[in-house]
Amino acid sequence: MFSWSFTSTTIKQLINIALTAYYAFIVVLLLAVYCYPGSTHRDDTTVGYSITHNFLSDLGRTITYSGAQNFLSSTLFVMGTTLVCAGLIAYFLVMPAIVNKSKLSKILSQVGSLAGILCGLAFMGVGFTPHNYYPDAHMFVVRFGFQLFLVVMLLHSVAIMKNEVGLSKKSVWIYTVFMTILCYYIYLLNWGPPIKEGNGLVIHVIWQKITVLGLSTTVFVQSLMLKNHIRALSQTS
Repeated sequence: MFSWSFTSTTIKQLINIALTAYYAFIVVLLLAVYCYPGSTHRDDTTVGYSITHNFLSDLGRTITYSGAQNFLSSTLFVMGTTLVCAGLIAYFLVMPAIVNKSKLSKILSQVGSLAGILCGLAFMGVGFTPHNYYPDAHMFVVRFGFQLFLVVMLLHSVAIMKNEVGLSKKSVWIYTVFMTILCYYIYLLNWGPPIKEGNGLVIHVIWQKITVLGLSTTVFVQSLMLKNHIRALSQTS
């Protein structure tokens, strides 16, 4: 049975992997945006990537809406989603290894981290199921990843609030803000306006970017807080 127990050196390495994956994801994503030829869901004549009319997963299409090849951008997008997966797995392995004194916190952090690792795999799956080839599978992993991440945030919020290891509880406020954003995006995914009507496309596209930015920032900030917590413990020991 997996014990969620690591040496302090391994914990530091995992946190660094999570932080490095965040930086690398941003760089790779920007490169993918730069390489995207153009065209949107409702206009195949546009040139370049549109912040308000292109989904992030449009970068992963092997062929754009206009029929153009999208090899560079789609390859970079797969790399980006793989980095997200690596970063999330590293982070979620660390969390239960630190929040391990209170029985309730320990259980909640472990269950939440198992769900978080599944989220990481789902987000990687977004890159490996380009919408132009596998639309149903693509939308399944998108909905699965975001909806399960809400459960992760709830479980880890309680785990942090009940922790007895001295971990700062300030991050719960960050979780609360992100959960609010995530709840609205889940609503849009399931019951929001159709993207083919009115401002539906713009609403979905913008809120997707807000949600992804919020998710990335939440994990990044929490990773920094875990790193500072480990540093403080090493200085007092």
